[in-house]
Amino acid sequence: MLFSKITTDETVKRLSWVMVGVVLFDDFNTLLGQPPTYWQHPETADELNHLTHFFISHGPVWFVAYQLFYIAFAFFLVRAVSRELGLVILFALILGHFDGGSSWLTGRWGFGTQGMVIYAIILAVILVQWALPSRTE
Repeated sequence: MLFSKITTDETVKRLSWVMVGVVLFDDFNTLLGQPPTYWQHPETADELNHLTHFFISHGPVWFVAYQLFYIAFAFFLVRAVSRELGLVILFALILGHFDGGSSWLTGRWGFGTQGMVIYAIILAVILVQWALPSRTE
């Protein structure tokens, strides 16, 4: 069954919070990385994702509203579908927004690939230590 009751799976629950964090990291970088002209002229927004560009180019309030809806929808979607589909969506969103956040680190902020690698290590530690269930033997 595609949609079922809200999940009780602890892994999906924990990973959904990791997803929220990764999306927010990407979002904060998206807002902070805008050119100085953006704040007076939102149409000068710097964003590669076409849907996100549509909203951010209408101003920060539109962008924040869109992202809050996006995060809430994704959060509830991954908890409402089957465990397997939820995990696929979670990892797709985590990996996609990891790419978005790391592109700001490597490009706009000038950290190069070292920024991406450090972000990857931090995210990997979070995934292993907090999001994935521990093995008890």
